[in-house]
Amino acid sequence: MKRKAATKAKNVTRKKGSLEDSIIAGLREAIAHTKGEEAPGLVVRTPVDVKAIRERTGLSQSGFAEKFGIPAPTLRAWEQGQRAPERAAALYLHVIDKERQAVERALKVA
Repeated sequence: MKRKAATKAKNVTRKKGSLEDSIIAGLREAIAHTKGEEAPGLVVRTPVDVKAIRERTGLSQSGFAEKFGIPAPTLRAWEQGQRAPERAAALYLHVIDKERQAVERALKVA
């Protein structure tokens, strides 16, 4: 019986994009990330408390969004946990939090 099951398993054709391919691709990306290499398609999330950053500025959601060039619906989604900022946006928010005046000066030049 076991031999028959093994034979059947060998006869299964693998489709491109199969679960196994997906797992292997994910493992390769994880290995590349741990080596400090940039892996295509890998999104690294940087945890950020968007609401706390905005509240420290003393601005409303609409005021913060307008001042720093962030779409208001995006900001709301971040604050409500419906979406997370991509790495670049998370870093931008961190800079706003730590060096708000520098960001404001830079945006006035633009």
